[in-house]
Amino acid sequence: MKIAIIGSDSFLAGYIIAELANASAEIHLFGISEEKYPDLTFIKFSLPDSPINILQLLDTDTIIYCAGAGIQANLNEDRNLIYELNAFQPIKILNELTQNQYKGKFISFGSYFEIGNETRQKYYTETEVALSINPVPNHYASSKRILTRYLQSSPDLPEYFHFILPNIYGKGENSNRIIPYIVNSIRQETEIKLTSGSQVRQFIHSSDIAKTVLNVIINDYPGGHYNLCNNEPIQIKNLVRTVFKVMGYETDFEKLNFGTSQRADTAMPFLLLNNDKSASVFIITPPISLEQGIITYL
Repeated sequence: MKIAIIGSDSFLAGYIIAELANASAEIHLFGISEEKYPDLTFIKFSLPDSPINILQLLDTDTIIYCAGAGIQANLNEDRNLIYELNAFQPIKILNELTQNQYKGKFISFGSYFEIGNETRQKYYTETEVALSINPVPNHYASSKRILTRYLQSSPDLPEYFHFILPNIYGKGENSNRIIPYIVNSIRQETEIKLTSGSQVRQFIHSSDIAKTVLNVIINDYPGGHYNLCNNEPIQIKNLVRTVFKVMGYETDFEKLNFGTSQRADTAMPFLLLNNDKSASVFIITPPISLEQGIITYL
């Protein structure tokens, strides 16, 4: 099987590449840097100077779109780039694939941040995510919403799988994200600044996403939108407690001062996905537990 991965530099792409390499797939990477994968076929992809050539995709069995921007607010990325990478570029590719009668599969990713400011403890279905009109906190969520709605409404697309993801995590993620931030702060004995910790979130390990992607590639499942998550939410305060417990510093948790930091996502007290559809369609191996996932950072 010949697989194209667009956005090979991304955190999630790294896990997917490793999973596909173990399955002996022929992998063609489209990204900025080829240094990490010298043994794989690499094609430069960097907007605006090195765009995608659709002819390089037409003979693939599956295209996985991992490119994106704006997830890390502290990077202050250009909003035009955020919309281009998260929405307009995959839409352009899909339109060109359709015009060229592409017969393979297209895999992309959405985010439950598309739900927006939600004050109810409500588990959103795939359709409810796509139709949400709640205000969103940033251009990342807004741009992701554009792609999700396009996929839902376009009448003539190739076979696609659009996975709406909760918070993803795993070793190698950006050090400013919550789990590595807490792990590194404990190790370095530095001050930990946190919000109130009252937000309720879902988490999925990147390895579980990669396994599902491989599962979709090698099996015959109906395409469409799928919430890829588990139904076990956790309050951020309890997530922090779990990190302290796994690292053996549970007594130090009680000394933390919550509410010393501000984040835009505190306007979204609940972000929850309903996974009934994906659980009924895919044969999914038991997910990595949060405790198991945290251990991989150590």
